[in-house]
Order: sequence, then structure tokens, then C-alpha cells
Amino acid sequence: GYHKQLTNGNYGTLVANGALTAATYSQTDNEAILDGTGTVNITGAATWTDGAMFGAGTINFNAGLAITGPADKNLAGGRVINLFGTSTWSGATGANTNDFYTGPATLNNFGTFIDANVFDTILRDWYSGDAMVFNNTGTYRKTGGGTTALALVFNNTGTVDVQAGVLALARGGSAGASGELAITDGATLRLDAGSFALADTVITGTGTLEVAGAFASTTAVFHTGSTTLAGQLLLTGGTLLANGTLTAATYAQTANNAVLGGTGTLNVNGAATWADGSMFDAGTINFNAGLAITGPTEKNLAGGRIINLYGTSTWSGATGANNNDFYTGPATINNFGTFIDANAFDTILRDWYSGDAMVFNNSGTYRKTSAGSTTLELTFNNTGTVDVQAGTLALARGGRLTGTVDIDAQAVLQLSGHTHTLSGLTLSGTGLLEVAGSFASSSSVVAEDALVLPGDLLVSGGTLTTQGATNITGALRMAGGRSEEH
Repeated sequence: GYHKQLTNGNYGTLVANGALTAATYSQTDNEAILDGTGTVNITGAATWTDGAMFGAGTINFNAGLAITGPADKNLAGGRVINLFGTSTWSGATGANTNDFYTGPATLNNFGTFIDANVFDTILRDWYSGDAMVFNNTGTYRKTGGGTTALALVFNNTGTVDVQAGVLALARGGSAGASGELAITDGATLRLDAGSFALADTVITGTGTLEVAGAFASTTAVFHTGSTTLAGQLLLTGGTLLANGTLTAATYAQTANNAVLGGTGTLNVNGAATWADGSMFDAGTINFNAGLAITGPTEKNLAGGRIINLYGTSTWSGATGANNNDFYTGPATINNFGTFIDANAFDTILRDWYSGDAMVFNNSGTYRKTSAGSTTLELTFNNTGTVDVQAGTLALARGGRLTGTVDIDAQAVLQLSGHTHTLSGLTLSGTGLLEVAGSFASSSSVVAEDALVLPGDLLVSGGTLTTQGATNITGALRMAGGRSEEH
């Protein structure tokens, strides 16, 4: 039937099991319920101020829907809402008003949906059964400055336009090449919980794409294909599995439960900060403008992860002995730029996870500027410059040193653990080169050619083998260990 106006007001339930068409629609009371398995067509203006929509029927808002007022709304039971034209969600008068309590339901947006609440608003996954699904083939535009949390599955093949505030998607979803995620500078699109599939996703704008979650397992974002982000990639929780080629202007990883994984390539072209969390799996991350490793919390690096450093990188921010540490396993850092080790307290990079020790390949400059001790339980290969300006740099898993090593007065380069090969190495500075180890067999330093040392040499453990001429300007001290000439 056709009705000029369909009003669902006080204390009633409309069970629409057939085909019902109305020119306009208004639902205004908490006890007003739309139910049934049929189809309701609204051809003109429509307002939902209060009440519930249940039942497995369909309602088509052909000229859009105004969701307004501070009252909570309820949506479940398999209800399908189709939105055409321009729809608005506005009218919250305080935080968490004009909210939704939802369950199994589907909202298909074919038009423009404007999320304009000026306070924090939430759509809750409340009723038993599957979470609500929002399929966006039109435009979802967030204009309000607060946070909108959508505990639903959000699938986008249209445009998500986050102009202000935070849009938090909290039950997973998908976004592919056929749609667009537009994030304005200062705004954030947060992937907050559930499983997300991003395949060749188009992202525009200079805002923030955030991967979040209470635990590393709370959120899983699977990226495949190629995506470029002109803004910040922010990891505050959950796991980003970067399996394609993902490029971001800037990068920040800030929480213990934030994990970067995957087997693809992540390129970061601008400023990057690693304050907490883990990098696992056999993918590659390129920090093209350097990386700031900062803060007192521990970091984890294993699983075959490759980190390429360009520009100037820093490792600083320890607030006491043995914080801002690393727990590592199979992984590789390739330093092509300048790496500044500036922690003011003793710091250690531990060989912790099973498998081969981590490898640090330095073809740029590794510069230690602070007075404490840095212990690197990794294989350290140098073809560039190692510049120990202060404190002790202890290399504790062997490696190969060529290029240049400069040890300033009062500074120490300690070689311990496994085999260190010195070949074509230029040593400068008047500091101390120490060969160390718990036993003569626990570490071996082999100088394959002439060893010319302007400073002091201390053999406190392990074995030093020289295969060429040895010229030591400073003092030679034997305090344990063994020295051999061949």
C-alpha cells in the first residue's frame, strides 16, 4: 500500500510483512519499533529520532535518512537498510548519545552518509549473533571532530572521507582498489579490532591511518597489492601484516602490543619513530629518512625481518640501565646512513629468539656518542665507519670488520663472542681495543693482515690471532686470553 506519511510514534510496533510505500517517514519514540519481513519504501524525507528496527525485512530510504537527536537507537534481527540520496547522523548532545545498539543487520549506503556528530559516538555490537555490516558503495563522510567508533564490519568500495576527528572501525572489513580512503590532515582512520583486508587500497590525504588494538591479536590488518599513504602510518596495537608494497610519508610505532609483520615491503619516506612494539616476519622496511628508536621500553625484532636505514637514525631515550633494549632473533639491519647510538645508560641488544643471531651490516657510519656501555649480541659486519666517541661498544656475536674504526681517547671497542675477522681495517684514535671472552675459545679475533693500532690493546679473554705485522702505538696488556702470531 501507499501512504502519504508513515509515522511510528508512541508505544507501538509496525510489523511490515508485505510491500509498504510511503512519501515520508518519522520514527520518534523509544518504544516505537519497525519489525517484519517485508519491504518498506520511503520516497521522500525520513527521520529516525528514537526507537528500534528489528526483523529481517528491508527498508529503502530513497531520499536519504536523518538520524538525529540524543536518544539511543536499536538495530538487529537481520534488518536491511538501503540508503540513497544524502543521509545524516547528527544531534548528539554529549559523549555517547545518539548511539546505536546493534546485532545482525546490514546497512547498504548507495548515496552520501554524513557523520556529523560533534561529540564522541559509538555504534555498539550489542545483540547476539553476527556483527552488523556496513557496505559503503557511496560516500561515508565524517565531519564532526569527535571519535566515532563503529563496532561493525565495514566494507568499502566507494569513498570513506574522514575530514575531522577519528573514525574507528572495530569489527574488521575490507577496502580495495575500487574505492578510496580519504583522510584529511589532522584526522584519523583507526582500524581498531577485527580482521581487515586491504588490497591495492587507494588512500588519499595527509591524515593518519592507525592500526590499533588492545592486544597484538585483537586486530589483524592484511595488506596486499600496492598502496601509498601521503600521511602517517601509526601502529598503536594489533598487527599489520604488510604483504604487498606499502608506502607511507611518516611512521610511528608506539605501543608494546603493536606488531609489524608480513612478507612484503614497507617504505617510509619521512620521519619515523619506533618507541615500542615488535617487528617480525620476513618482510622489509625501508626508512628512507632515518629512524628514531626512542623511549625506555623494550623492542622486539626477529622472524627474518630486514630493516634498511638511510639518512640519520638515532637510538636514544633510555632512562636507566638496560631499558630501551632489544630482544632479537633472525633479522638484519642494513645501515646505509648515519646511526647514532646515544643512550645515556648501559643498553643491550639481546640474542633472544631461536635461530641465527641478528646481523647488522654497516656500510654507512655507526657512531656511539654516550658514556655507557652498548652490548650488541649480533653479527656486526662493517664496510663503512665505526666511530666510538665515548663509553664502550661491545660486539658480542662476531662479524667482519673492514673499512674504518675510530676509537676516541677514553672510549673502548670490545670484541667478544664468536669470531671477529679484521681485514683491510683502518684503525684510528687513541682509545682501547679490547679482545674479551669468558674462555680462550669463547671468542676469536683474527687479523688477516697488518694490525696497526694507534691506541691501546687489551686482551682480557678469548684469542687474538695476527697473520700480519702488528704495530701498537699505545700499551699492550694481557689480562687473560691468548695472543698468537702466524
